[in-house]
Amino acid sequence: MAQSFTASNATFYLGSPPMAPVSGVQGIRRIAVPWTGTITQLSLFFANSTPGTNENVVINVRKNSTTDYLVTSTADMSTSPAVISNLAMNIPVARGDFIEIKIAYPAMVTYPISGIGGYALLITGS
Repeated sequence: MAQSFTASNATFYLGSPPMAPVSGVQGIRRIAVPWTGTITQLSLFFANSTPGTNENVVINVRKNSTTDYLVTSTADMSTSPAVISNLAMNIPVARGDFIEIKIAYPAMVTYPISGIGGYALLITGS
């Protein structure tokens, strides 16, 4: 994604394809779950030409546009690259579900500017 985050208290969605620009509209970047199982790990990275200040960014996995599963409520975007991981998740998913990564920025003194980013997730199961 190549993006500048400049809106106060803005929510963005990251998903498919992994390197596409984020969207402020839910459902645009959703990922189709290929099989029934459990999301057990999620790692994200953001490389910004200008990192943001150290305010807590909240990141969730949003399932089927209705349910949020917390990844972290303390993501720090003040370094570049910013790497955020949760390797102990337990999100049940079924084949055909849709997920998106929901990134909620607070009012920040300095927003991350001109960034690229991506993610990797692990779904265990059949």
